[in-house]
Formats: sequence, structure tokens, C-alpha cells
Amino acid sequence: MQAETEEVDGTEKKEPNKSNSEKMNMNKREEVDNQRRKENAAFTQQEAMDFAQCINSCALLEVPFTGTRRKKLHTSEITNERGEKVQANQLIGEAAVAFFVEQFQENESNQDFTILNHIPRLITTDANEAMTELPKEDEVKGAIFELNGESACGLDGFSGLFFQSCWELDMAKAYDRVSWIFLTKVLRKFGFSEISIDMVWRGLKQGDPLSPTLFIIAAEVLARRLNNLHEDENFKGYRMPKWSLKINHLSYADDTILFGSGDIHSIIQLMIVLREYEKVSGQMINKSKSSFYLHENTPLIVAIRLRRITGIRQGNFPFTYLGCPVVYGRKRKSYFEELIRKIARRVLSWQNEFLSFGGKYTLINHVLQSLPVYLLSAMNPHKSVINQIHQCFAKFFWGSGSLNGKHWVIWEDMCLPKDEEGLGFRSLYTVNDALFAKLWWHFRVSTTSLWSTYMGNKYCKKLHPVLAKSVGSSHVWRKMVAIREEVEHDIWWQVKAGNSSFWLDNWTKQEALYYTEGESAREEEIEVREFITNDTWRIEKLNEYISEEMVEYIVESIKSLTSKTNDKAWWMGNSNGIFTVKSAYHILRQRRQPLEWRSCMWIKRISFKI
Repeated sequence: MQAETEEVDGTEKKEPNKSNSEKMNMNKREEVDNQRRKENAAFTQQEAMDFAQCINSCALLEVPFTGTRRKKLHTSEITNERGEKVQANQLIGEAAVAFFVEQFQENESNQDFTILNHIPRLITTDANEAMTELPKEDEVKGAIFELNGESACGLDGFSGLFFQSCWELDMAKAYDRVSWIFLTKVLRKFGFSEISIDMVWRGLKQGDPLSPTLFIIAAEVLARRLNNLHEDENFKGYRMPKWSLKINHLSYADDTILFGSGDIHSIIQLMIVLREYEKVSGQMINKSKSSFYLHENTPLIVAIRLRRITGIRQGNFPFTYLGCPVVYGRKRKSYFEELIRKIARRVLSWQNEFLSFGGKYTLINHVLQSLPVYLLSAMNPHKSVINQIHQCFAKFFWGSGSLNGKHWVIWEDMCLPKDEEGLGFRSLYTVNDALFAKLWWHFRVSTTSLWSTYMGNKYCKKLHPVLAKSVGSSHVWRKMVAIREEVEHDIWWQVKAGNSSFWLDNWTKQEALYYTEGESAREEEIEVREFITNDTWRIEKLNEYISEEMVEYIVESIKSLTSKTNDKAWWMGNSNGIFTVKSAYHILRQRRQPLEWRSCMWIKRISFKI
């Protein structure tokens, strides 16, 4: 029986009177419950004190950096959508709120998802089980201890150090639900399990490492829909070399380039796909940051029509895409001014530092020389650009503060190894050559790359890459052809299926027969497999083509056993056969006779400053 009162339909119902023994038992239970509540309160208070102590220990580490961070993160001025500069704090806040409200609001609810019909089911059952498997405690702990101890992981303000210090504590965090109907439909269309989709639905938050991957999966809808346009016979895409794949776009994250022919009907089809994607995904094209580009000889009426159809302004060459200037025509020094200014700003930021030669050496070797690498891997700057960068390095090394010191050694000699009377700096000329050697390696070896396929169809056509010319080609291809003469002989083709070129590929490790056989060499396209029958070399046929010495070397040194796999390329500049830019650099750099005594003078872990 119960001693409490119950309320039914708004009326209070009283229980019958209890006996004295029952009342005493009930009082004892209340006393026990009160005692438990007091103990729990005391225990909770102790937990709170420990919790606060842990927070204070973490907060003490963050206090010294707060002022500096606020100065760096403070925004004193922004430009609104009308192009007006706003400086007042309140106006800055209002402009920011207005921008993001318009950016993230969903204009209309879309129910037509026919654009997803182009998505195939790619995720297998095993892959779904692997993705939905619960993480182990060691994996969670490893992720926790990789957090930045000085940064907060979420809105609660707890830093990484807090979670690392309080790892024995039992903590739980409720993440905000993410409502993204389009994304869930895409994941389901690809074949992700409902468990995986639910994990994304419930656990995704801003800044999550999974967000970029999910964005790419969603953008795959647009990519496949654009590719589907080529099935329309009336669609005229960008003119590609014969036998090439049809390409109408290239994407990297949220940056996309569309290629078109200028045909009005085709441009309208492209815009229909883009608007369809905007409607179904909720993403919006930022037209203020978008541009279209035309050849300088394109009629003006075409540009006017494109502006009217797309609502996008016309841009001018050169423009920057993924950090590299996109140009055509002659190379100009002005295309690389931003790189030069970037290096100069970095050097100026160190001018007031009291640096030893060792300190300057470290900064040049590990910081300054790394800045141009990305651009040099995709472009071939004019010599004057590299000369100016080298001068900037040399002035920083020999100078003192804002004063220019005497240059006791020219920069080219300082780029030699230490045992060859240099300091071990890297010449950007040779770095550029080594990076283009990497391009040539990928072009020769890769069989599935979109880029290598395009370059082969455009510049080689029915020619072997070794015989391809560079006249009238792009700057990149001309540089690749120039570097070809230096590195092609270091690519060895191991005979397997025998599909290597008998004359033009280096399958003997002695350089291509086209170069070693002198006057008997031919430009004939014939494969190695034609000289093998039943896993045995056809010696008589070999004697008809090459010298007796080479025939003897081939029969004794190269196995004639063929397989179904294609011949495999190996890089002879490395002992493991794998191409590296470092090995290419050492092959291409200038050399001097090493001096044994210099190798004894330069010893690791000995300070520059004595």
C-alpha cells in the first residue's frame, strides 16, 4: 500500500489510515533515503571540485595566449555584398549575419530527386559492416590524445588538454542533429547502410573530419550529371583531341572549372544542370566569385550571350586556379610576381632577428626553398624569375639585418653538396627540372590517369613518346620534352608480356636500342614480344635487327618468359626502383669532384655557431 496521495482527473484521492508499525517503517525508509541523498550530494560536490580543478589547470595554460589570439582574430573591416567597406563593430556583425543567413537558408523544398538516377550502387556489404563497426577504446584514446591541447573541440569550450587530463572520467556529449535530406538520399543511392546514414545524420557537426568526404560524395551527383550530357548528340562540348575521353569539367573540393564550346544550346544545357543541382542539394553557385573566360579572338556577341544566359561576368587571362596562374601565350614575369612578393615578405619578417649563419641556413633550406615548390611542379617560370628568387636567398644569407653583406660565394656554388665545396642548398633550376621529371615519369608509367591519357592523345597521337616533338605545344609539354632527354634512359621496362617498344623503350638496361645500335636503328614500331616464341628468344630474328654483341647480352641477361601482365617500369635512379624527386634531383644537378676532407669537416649534430 502507498502512503503518498494520487491525483486522478484533477481530484486528490487519499489512502486509508496506516497502522503505527507501517508508519514507523515508512519513516525509517525516508531517513535512509535522506541519508543517501546527503551522501550523493557530498559525492557530487567532490566530483564538481575535481572537475573545476581540472578546468582551472587547463585554463591556466591558455591564459598567456588569449591576448595575442584576440589581436590576430579581430576583424576591423569587411566588405559587404555591395562592395562597401564596413568598419563599425555593430555594422560588421550585421553584415556578417546577413551574408550567412542568405548563404545557408533553403529557398524552397525540393521533392524531385531524378538527378540521383545517375548514381550507381558502389558500397558493398563488407564495406558497410566495416564502417559501422564500433571503435575500440584504444582507437578512441588515440584520437583524444591527438587533439590540440590548446584548442577547444566544441562549443562547450573544453580544450584538448581537458579531455586528455580527465580521460578516466566518464563523459558523454550530445551532438546536434544534422538534417540533410539530400545527403542521406545520395548515401543511400551509393549503397551505404542505414546504420552508416544514421550515424552521419546524428553525429555530423561543423568541422568534423568526415565533412570534406561527405561533400565530395554529394558533389559526385553534379559530376555524373555533367558527364551524362555527352550522351546527348546535340551537346557540343569542349573540343578534345581525337580518341580522348570527353571532358566538360574538372573539380577539386568546391572549385570547379566547366569546359564548353561556346555553342548556345550546349551552354543552356550546362546551366540547366547547375540549376537542377542547386535546387536539389541546397548549395548555391557564388556568381560574384565565378567568371567565364574566352579566347581573345572570340566575337563580342558570344561574350554578350554568355553573360545573359549565365549571369556570370567575363574574366581575363591570366587567372589563378588552385594556386597556379592559368595562362596562354608567352611566359611573362608578371605572372609570378605574387610568388616573389610572398618570399620577400617572409624574408622581411626576419630582418630584425639576430640570426647566425646557421640559423639563416636552416630558414632558407627548410622554409624559403619550400615556398616555390608547388608552383614549380606545375609551371616552368622564366629564368629571370628564378634568378630573382636566388638573389633574395643570397641577400638574406649574406646580409645583416637591413644591410647587404658581401657575397663571398656565388649562389650556384652554394647549391652544391658539402663534399663538393657547397653548402647543400637546392638550385631552383634543378628543382624545377626534377619536378618535371616526375611529370614525365607519371606520363610514361600511368595507364589510367586522365591527365596522361589527354597529353598522350594531344601530343603523341600515333607516335611513341620518345619521338614526339614540342613545336607549337604548351609550355608544360615543351619542358617535359626537354627533360625527357635527361631521364628517359633511367626508366627500365622489365619484360613481362613483352609489350614494350623494341627500339624506343629501355628494356635492356643499356638504354634504348634506338640510341645504342647506331645506323641499324629504326623508328619502326615493333614490340619485344615479336622476338619471343614459346618463352624462347628468336635469335635469328634478333640478328636481323641488332648487333651480335647485343644479341648475346639479351639472351644471357634477360629472361624470355612472358606473362599476361604488362611490362613493368622501374626507376634506375633509386636502388628500390621507385621514382622520387630527390633521386631525380641528384641525377640532374651539376657536379664537381668530391673532396674527402670536406666530408670530415661537415658532421651532423655539430652546431654552425661556435
